[in-house]
Amino acid sequence: MKSRLFNLLKFLIGWPLSIVAIFFIGKLIAPQAGTLLEKATTLNVALLTWGVICFVLYHFIRSYI
Repeated sequence: MKSRLFNLLKFLIGWPLSIVAIFFIGKLIAPQAGTLLEKATTLNVALLTWGVICFVLYHFIRSYI
């Protein structure tokens, strides 16, 4: 029963905080959308690939630990 209550509280607290975080990130990015779209055409593919690989490795290592 205690575990179920903990999971419910985690769900009820986690989702609203995630929505608020996404809202503020969107609010920060929206005014610069034009600049971001122009710069998206000149992406450094090697750097992007390394970033994705490091991101995935971080999550695998974190979930293992």
